[in-house]
Amino acid sequence: MRCWLAVFLLVAWTGAAYSTEELGYDVDIETITTTGKSSSRLPRNNFHQALHSYQKVAQSWTAALLNWMTVQAAAGGSPSSSLLGAMKESVEAPAVNISGDCLSSLMTLYGFVDIKHPENTPEWLIRFVDAQPKPPSAILEGDITWLGAFHECMNISQYRNSSKPTPASKLLVGQYCLVSVGVEEPGNYSVAKIRVSELLQIPKALRAGVCVPDSCSANDVRGLFEIALAALVTKFPDLGHENLSITDVKCPARLIPMDGPAITVIVILVAFATIVLIASLYDVLTNGFFRHHSDPLERNMDSASNYTPLSDTNTSDTDLDFTKDGGRSVLGRVCISLSAISNTRKLFGCGLAPAVGELRWIHGVRVLSMVWIILGQSYALGLPVFNNLAMLPEAMKGLFAQIIVQSTFAVDTFLFLSGFLVSYRFLGELAAGFDCFRLIRFYLNRYLRLFPVYMIILGVYAALTKYISSGPLWPQDEAMLGNCSSLAWSNAFYINNYIQPEQMCMPWTWYIAVDFQLFAIAPLIVVALYVVWQAGVALCAVGVLAAVVAAGVISKVMGLPPSLVGFGSTDVSAFDQDLTIKYFTSYLITTYCRAAPYFIGILAAFFLRDPAAVRKLGFFAVICGWFVALLSIAVVVFGLVPGFNGYPLSVDAAAAFNSLSHVAWAVALAWIAYSCMTGAVKGVDRVLGWSMWRPLSTISYSVYLISPIIICIYYLSREETIRFSHWNTVRN
Repeated sequence: MRCWLAVFLLVAWTGAAYSTEELGYDVDIETITTTGKSSSRLPRNNFHQALHSYQKVAQSWTAALLNWMTVQAAAGGSPSSSLLGAMKESVEAPAVNISGDCLSSLMTLYGFVDIKHPENTPEWLIRFVDAQPKPPSAILEGDITWLGAFHECMNISQYRNSSKPTPASKLLVGQYCLVSVGVEEPGNYSVAKIRVSELLQIPKALRAGVCVPDSCSANDVRGLFEIALAALVTKFPDLGHENLSITDVKCPARLIPMDGPAITVIVILVAFATIVLIASLYDVLTNGFFRHHSDPLERNMDSASNYTPLSDTNTSDTDLDFTKDGGRSVLGRVCISLSAISNTRKLFGCGLAPAVGELRWIHGVRVLSMVWIILGQSYALGLPVFNNLAMLPEAMKGLFAQIIVQSTFAVDTFLFLSGFLVSYRFLGELAAGFDCFRLIRFYLNRYLRLFPVYMIILGVYAALTKYISSGPLWPQDEAMLGNCSSLAWSNAFYINNYIQPEQMCMPWTWYIAVDFQLFAIAPLIVVALYVVWQAGVALCAVGVLAAVVAAGVISKVMGLPPSLVGFGSTDVSAFDQDLTIKYFTSYLITTYCRAAPYFIGILAAFFLRDPAAVRKLGFFAVICGWFVALLSIAVVVFGLVPGFNGYPLSVDAAAAFNSLSHVAWAVALAWIAYSCMTGAVKGVDRVLGWSMWRPLSTISYSVYLISPIIICIYYLSREETIRFSHWNTVRN
């Protein structure tokens, strides 16, 4: 039975079996070019209608197989001769372009098909058919990605003489191709529309991974599928899928040659690893592998609070000063700073006493926010491989789903911390005496602390990710997300959130750009706070007000939703990816809409710079403060629950939410900072200041840069789809 099924699937997926002789109907090749242009259209964004169309494709596919099986069983002969004529007729049609090499390879395969004696079917041919996709059972739930068997197909290599394989003796070398079949809708809008740069993608095209001979190009596969699709439309007109068309065909290469950028990045990585190894050997030779004293350089490096919210908390401007006394030469101090041993010890706090004035509560806030961001990324980046997207609205009704939807507010937390730490540290610099030279060092230190690791990860992402893995969804022509070949330069200058943001390289790095742009003006505001505090407060207030107005006006004028997943609806059909793109590029990643938490952080640090001098509130006032703070957090995180349960927000309400929610979130964080620094609620300070948070907090900047890449590798390397559920997503 398996051999019979293999033979029938082979013919079905190549499209040749649906000829005039075998199925008993006339195929008008003209319909191939007009498929998808019928006057019968689907409503815009009607995902469920598209699913019904895809289900009809599967039904007609099966019906055609059964019809062909019946005809062949009655004839009792080999299909080779009849298929030969059918293929010739199809290829010679003017509207179809299939190369002679592809046609010849297909005919070679058909020569091995024996209906009378299926047990004689060679195993390599069975594997070829076994690698083809099969329609699943849950199409109406959104299972429209039928990936087939990528590696089984690509591993097929059969020659007449296996000891001396030559092109002339080749029988079959498998080539995997991913074919997308979409539903055309009004306004040149296709259900199959998928943008490369989106973090949030709802794949609406039927995708099928087919195995063909390697002599068949993507155009050949498109032609074969157009024949099959046109035949289905003609044979089963009552099923109503005349608005389907082939939207995309991708055939990944078996081997990708190393290009110039990839070689350059590898050389840089090897050179950097060599330097770190030499520095580590120097550290071992001069100090020993296990030392219990703290190096003078490390003591200098842990003397004040850091101003980088995604990196270690205790780094002062001595980071770039290798000339201070410490018993070492300048070169020796540079080696110690690059030593993997010293940096690992510093990471885990080995042998280092807590720094004076260390803001320990920041560690916990930072780690929890980073976990929240990774959780949201796991959901967003997994959408292309979830196989029950039609059930997504039901899953969005719960409270846990809103935690995922609003994970973007974790970025507001980092913006608040960034403004807080810059203000807190810079006020200390001003109190100790400040000049223009130290201001320049202040900027330079920040740039050089972020730049190297950022550029290394960017280089690996842009040049090497296509070599890391393979699979039916693995990108080979560009980075996993974004247009890095043309736009990576904008990341280096921290302006990538404004230069073609819809195609941004490493789209999640928009936060780093926003943070650096705000950092550029932060010292000037802090100077104003230090000299004339009323002027500084006024500047921060103007900044907050400008951000609130900008967010509200842009949301109102453009009709933006209150979240990346829209206004909230019980139907996936209401999800508009064009609107999501506008929300992302015009609001979510723009500095003028996201600046409010940063300015509030600057103000909070100014008023809390001397905790001992801050007025202590009474018990009742503290309770009221926590009530307001927790209520603000709850409204921000769970305020859209009604929208996902049948009561979506209006455009005006969405504009109000977009403009005020960031302020409410930042004010709640300012209250948490007050409670921890003044000891108003010591339990919160102990929890957030737990020593185990520190190592994780120290690497949060690198984790932020790397985590989406790892998540993409996990999802895009898969050969099978995943059933969406909260448990599956969190577990994976």
